[in-house]
This record gives sequence, structure tokens and C-alpha cells, in this order.
Amino acid sequence: MGEDVKHFGRMIQHKVIGTLTAQKKKFLWRKKRVLEFGLRPYLLPRRVKHIHGPQKISYALDELLVISVVRNGELYIKSFMDHYRAMGVKHFVFLDNASTDRTVELLCGQESVTVLQTDAPYKKYENTMKRYLAERFSAGRWNLCADIDELFDYPFSETLSLGDFLRYLNDNSYTAVVAQMLDMFSDTPLAKLESKPDDQLKEKYVYYDISAIEKEDYLWSERSNPNIKMHWGGVRKAAFGTVNGLTKSPLVLMDGKIKTFITWHHVKGARMADV
Repeated sequence: MGEDVKHFGRMIQHKVIGTLTAQKKKFLWRKKRVLEFGLRPYLLPRRVKHIHGPQKISYALDELLVISVVRNGELYIKSFMDHYRAMGVKHFVFLDNASTDRTVELLCGQESVTVLQTDAPYKKYENTMKRYLAERFSAGRWNLCADIDELFDYPFSETLSLGDFLRYLNDNSYTAVVAQMLDMFSDTPLAKLESKPDDQLKEKYVYYDISAIEKEDYLWSERSNPNIKMHWGGVRKAAFGTVNGLTKSPLVLMDGKIKTFITWHHVKGARMADV
């Protein structure tokens, strides 16, 4: 009987511990949501200052604004700007996060660029920063959120203009586009690689490997194409053993219904394009 009592006691203890753990997780999740969607959006604008360029940007539904949070991006600015200017982007808004290199200087020397700056900690404010840029500058219109080392492309871009692509999205009532990140690399060992601000990254990093990519169903928003999947892993998993999410929704229409930057890369309440 004594063993039965002990066994019963352990069962109760495990159940209590399990319940407390679940309650703690729920509390922490709620706390995170309050901070990310309540407190931080209120605090961040007070930590942002305008450095350069227009603070109000006029552009149409078939034009595109690129937004980017950047820190020490000097080596990537030329490739980034050349790529998106060639694509036909209307304007750029950068939120510099306390860079210590020539990032701000180089960006302020560019046309059609707005530069803001903040010292808010990136780890805590990353999603809030991006959401702030999207909501402040592109309400009711399209924006593309890209890191300074990310070069977005869309299907048939060789023959289909950016304006025509956006008109296709508008005509079909799509409000977001899913993109799969593809890590590019050089045939030069990392230890010997040297980069300069004038480098064209698309010419220097020309190799890729999709053999380690894993796929699963996409569940974040309404899909128009069942072939759209979540991608994981890739070359970073093969080389470094890390399992990184490779799927994001960088191109969105800020229609007042969409919820952006959910767990960093995703959106809710969107109608995903079929591309």
C-alpha cells in the first residue's frame, strides 16, 4: 500500500508540475504579445529620429516601397540599391540600428531614400521596427521588407515589369507574396573571402545547394496555390547544422487587415498570391 501511495503522489506531483509549466508558458506568451503589440509600438517612435529624405512618400498601388532595418550594412548597400533600382522600386526607407560603419553616410548619398535611426535593441524590437516602417510609410499600399543582404526576385521578372506584377496581384485581390530564401555562396573558402563595398554580390556569390531543404505544409494564411510550402534547413543546415526557416512573406499590401511580422517572417489575415 505504501508503494501505491508513493506512486499516486508522484502522479499528482507530475500533473501539478505539468499544469504549472503549461500555465507559465501561457503567461510568458501573453507577456510577449503585450510587449510586442502593446508597449513596444508605443515606445519605439520615441526612440526614432529622422536623418535624411522625405518623411511622407507618395506612390501608387502599382508601385513599390522597400523598407529595411539595417546595422553595419556598408558592404551590401551598392548591390542592394543597384538590384532594386533595376527592378523599378519607387522609394527606399531604411531604419539604421546604431551602425558604426559608413552605412548612414552611404545611404544619405542616395536618391529616393529616407533614413531614420534608432538605438532600440534589435533583439527585442526587430519585429516592432519592421512593423513600424510598414505601417508608417505604406498604409494602403505595397511594401517589400528586405534585409540589406537580401535580393528579392519574382517570376518572369526578365520580361514582366514590377508594375505589371503588382497589377496582377491587385487584379486578383492578393495581399501577400510568399518567398523562399536561397543562400548563395562562393567557391572561395570563407576564411579567404574578402568583401568590398563596390562588390556586386550577385556576381561574387553564384552557387547554391537545395539538397538539404526540407518542406512541410504552409499554414499561416490562405493559399491560392497548394504547392506553396514551408522550407527549412538548406545549405546552413548542411554546413553548420542549424535548422533555419527559409520561408517568409516579404511583399505585402497594407490593407488594414493583414497582421505582419508574426514570428519574424510570416503574416496572418492575408490572401497569398499563387506564385
